[in-house]
Amino acid sequence: MIGFTSVSLRSYPVEEVVDIAAKAGAEIIEWGSDFHIKTIEDAEKAKKLCDEKGIIINSYGTYYRTGCGNEEQWKEICRIADAMGAKYIRTWLGTKGSSKTNEKEYALLLEDARRMADIAAEYGLVICHECHHHTYNDTESSSLRFLKDVERSNVKTYYQSWYRDESGDKSKLFNTFPYVQDVHISFSELTKFQKFHKKDKAFIEKIIGWLKELDFSGGLIIEFTQNNSGENLIKDVNRIKELWNK
Repeated sequence: MIGFTSVSLRSYPVEEVVDIAAKAGAEIIEWGSDFHIKTIEDAEKAKKLCDEKGIIINSYGTYYRTGCGNEEQWKEICRIADAMGAKYIRTWLGTKGSSKTNEKEYALLLEDARRMADIAAEYGLVICHECHHHTYNDTESSSLRFLKDVERSNVKTYYQSWYRDESGDKSKLFNTFPYVQDVHISFSELTKFQKFHKKDKAFIEKIIGWLKELDFSGGLIIEFTQNNSGENLIKDVNRIKELWNK
């Protein structure tokens, strides 16, 4: 399924985000917790609007960090995700890169992740850690180590390229693929990523080719668009569709 995360349209109200999704023919939305969905009431409103347009709420994109141990906040996140019918919750894995995380800190990450997974399971939810710098999920080896050690079937991961190392990106995708639920993707017009000179249509096309080779059936989610513009996002959704259907 192809769609986008609502952080792509931070300046748009929920109603307009849904309208843009419908115009783009997006199948799914990952709603972000930073601007759009902060309460159960927000979640219920988004669900009603998406249901009316036939759009699936795939995930709840949060900035909650595994390891912080805030059980009440995590329970509230699960309640919000459940209220809007999301299947997955996106989180960040710790506060340090894997090379700076010692064994004691790693053990605490695992302990908290297991506790979070057990709470999420009560709502039928899956936790997906984003691949991000300055988190434990920053390399192929650290991602695999964590996913194997956590021993919870409802702990998965996202995949996203950093558009610098084609062979490394491919290796990470193929080796973590059994745990990959969703993929974040975006085009080179996103100005802040211009330093990643390989982030162009040809590289995006290769990533999509790898996903098709692996028979990927999760969510292909555009994470950002140029100028955070609804018009540009509609174009990007259609570009991803064209590449997928080639």
